Amino acid sequence: MARPLSFNPTEKLFIAMNVFWLNGFNESSLAMLLDEMSINKYSLYRQFGNKEALFSQALDYYNREVFSPIIEPLRQLNGKTSINAYLENFSAYIEHTQAQYGCLIMNTLSAGNTLPEIHRKQAKDMAKELHCLLKKNFKLAKEKEDLKQEVDACVHFTIMTIQALLHTRKTMGLKVTKSNICFFQKALRDW
Repeated sequence: MARPLSFNPTEKLFIAMNVFWLNGFNESSLAMLLDEMSINKYSLYRQFGNKEALFSQALDYYNREVFSPIIEPLRQLNGKTSINAYLENFSAYIEHTQAQYGCLIMNTLSAGNTLPEIHRKQAKDMAKELHCLLKKNFKLAKEKEDLKQEVDACVHFTIMTIQALLHTRKTMGLKVTKSNICFFQKALRDW
């Protein structure tokens, strides 16, 4: 009979997510993960599987606990109102320490072929969801005659801007990032 767990798996998964988020999959060694999670190899394998399985679970956790709540307003499909509410969520999120790490989705996609396909697919699916939700909301704004610009250009520019804002958070700090988010929200109103 297996011994009961002596730790909270969700807490350990949160720690693992942060290790991967800060360092990337390849740079997060098993020893580093075990040390940060304060568990032994047996416990890790028993609860989470190998490093690849742990990373997959960390991506799912990121999607559920970080990414999905940020993009939730986009699911309401209210055009520019939903996009602005998403940017408000993003602005609140950017205050968290982890925002300095960038976006786990973009970090994963940036690693390219150095990561297993299953992880790239997980990240691509999350990025695709953001793209699709933005497109639906910009299309709705266009149909309501609340958007003068071309839909695809607005979607691509918004995604590029979000990536730039995350980089700004990392390199120039919170105050500059928040100011740039406000500037982008004002520009969006005039599109």
